Amino acid sequence: MTHILRTRITAALGALAATASLGGFAAAPASAAPKDTIKPAVTFQTPSAGKVAQGKVTSTVKATDNTKVTKAQLYVAGKLSGTRTSAPWTLTADLAKRTGKVALTWKVSDAAGNVTTVTRTVTVEPVYTIQPVRPITPAPAVTTPGFPVPEVTVTTPVIKPTR
Repeated sequence: MTHILRTRITAALGALAATASLGGFAAAPASAAPKDTIKPAVTFQTPSAGKVAQGKVTSTVKATDNTKVTKAQLYVAGKLSGTRTSAPWTLTADLAKRTGKVALTWKVSDAAGNVTTVTRTVTVEPVYTIQPVRPITPAPAVTTPGFPVPEVTVTTPVIKPTR
């Protein structure tokens, strides 16, 4: 009994495909692996929706992908604040110089370059510090003969916003 092995290489859709036959049985053509087009799934963990923030704020997202999440970037009001290349997907943003509504945006990528973006808005209030109290000395009192003049020291706190 004689067996004949024949091999034929053809170009199909721009990729090489090989077909082999042995005794009338044919193998399926080889094909390139499909491209990953699935974006990472991303959900905000912290800060919570409607958060009122001061100073530094820690932001965390939960990020998963069908292959692997490779990078997560945190943007504060559109400006890059930090990047992580491994879990946990947590970064701290300094909001001390900001006031009002501020957008925190995470841009999460997978190995194939698919990107998911999520945004949460927080309200930032200024951080106030109270400076030490300084005494105020009143002007010399007008004296009336026969009446004693009480000594009075008035203090006033000084409150300044920290920026």
